[in-house]
Amino acid sequence: MNWRRVLLIGSIVVWALVVVGACTTVLLPKLPTPGLLVSFIVTSYSLWLLVFALAGALFAWAAWRLRWRLATAGVAVIAVLAAVGGLLSWAMSLGTANANGVNLSLPRYFSSGPHIAAPTATEVYATPDGQPLRLDVRRSPHPAPGRPAIVDVHGGAWIEGSRGDDAMLGQWLVDQGYTVFDIDYRLSPPPRWKVQASDVKCAIGWVAQHAQTYDIDPGNITVTGGSAGGNLALLAAYTPGTGAYPPSCAVPEQPVRAVISFFGPTAVGPLMHDSGAPALASEVETKVFGGTPQTLPAEYSAMSPITYVRAGLPPTLQLIGSRDHLVPPKQATTLDDRLATVGVTHRTVVLPWADHGFNGVWGNWSTQIAYGVLTQFLAAHTH
Repeated sequence: MNWRRVLLIGSIVVWALVVVGACTTVLLPKLPTPGLLVSFIVTSYSLWLLVFALAGALFAWAAWRLRWRLATAGVAVIAVLAAVGGLLSWAMSLGTANANGVNLSLPRYFSSGPHIAAPTATEVYATPDGQPLRLDVRRSPHPAPGRPAIVDVHGGAWIEGSRGDDAMLGQWLVDQGYTVFDIDYRLSPPPRWKVQASDVKCAIGWVAQHAQTYDIDPGNITVTGGSAGGNLALLAAYTPGTGAYPPSCAVPEQPVRAVISFFGPTAVGPLMHDSGAPALASEVETKVFGGTPQTLPAEYSAMSPITYVRAGLPPTLQLIGSRDHLVPPKQATTLDDRLATVGVTHRTVVLPWADHGFNGVWGNWSTQIAYGVLTQFLAAHTH
C-alpha cells in the first residue's frame, strides 16, 4: 500500500469537508448550537479562507500529478469556492466601509487589539433583593470634549454573562476619551425580564449621581450594549417618562444622550420564531419569560424596544451582521424604519458577512467598520 497516496487522499477529504461544511454553515438560515460557533469563526476570520484556497491549489496540483482527473477537478472547484468566500467578504466589506466613510486596514486585521487595563474602580451600585450589583469604572487619562460617559450592558441572552465581557470595547472607548461604566444586572432564571432594564436604569442614575466623583457630565451619558445588552440599552433609553421599567434603586430616572445597540433584539416576540438558533430561543422562552409569545404576548411586547418608539427619543445607532443567526438583521432594519417615521435621529449599518458577536474579534472587517461608524456617531452626539 502506498501510504503517501493514502495520506494525500485523507488530507484532501478532510480539507474538502472543512471548507464545504464551513461555507455551508454560514449560509444555512437555522443552526444547532455547535453550528453557531462554526459560523462565527468563518465569518470573523473570512480572510483566512484564502489560506484554505491555497491549500486546495496545492492538493489539486498533487492530484493532477497523479492523474486523478476527477479529484483534480473537484478539489479545484472547492478551492475556488474558498477563494471566492475570502475575497467576496473583503469586497463587500470594502463597499460598506466606503459607503460609511471608513478605511479598512490589513495590518489591523491581523492585530490582537488594545492592551486591556484593569478597571479604575469597582463599585456596588445597588443591592436589589439582597443581590449586590457591581460596575467597573474605566477612566480615560485624556477625557474627550464634553466629559462624556458610557454605560455598557453585557449580553448573554438575558441568562448569562457579566461585566467585563465587553472589556475590549470598553478599553477602546477609554482610549477615545470616554469614561466607561461596565455593569452587571440580575440574570434569569427565574424569569427576571421585569427587572433587568430597571437595573440598567438604576446604574445610569447611579452614574449621574456620582458625576462629580468621576469628572463626567451627568447630562452626557450614552448607553450601549450587545445582544441582550443591546435590547436592555434600548429599553433604558426609550422608556423614561413612560412608567415602564422604573429604576430598581432610589435614583431619578435619567435620560441618556444617545444609545448604541450591537445586534440587540428590538421585537422579542417575532425573534423567538425568526431566530436561526431555535434551541436558544426555546431556552429564552422558558428561563427569561416563563412562557411563549403566544401565551404571554403582553410580556414580550413590553420587552420590545419597538413598542416604545415615539418622537423625541435619543439618537440611536444599530450595528448588526447580515449573517446574524441569533438576531436577524430585520430586527434592526424594522426599528430603523419606525424611527424614521417619527423623526428620531438614527443610523443602522448592516455589516456584510458578519454573524452575531462579530466585534468579539478585534481586527476583522466588520469590527473595523463598526468602530469607524461608532467614532463618527459618538463625535456627533457626545462632544
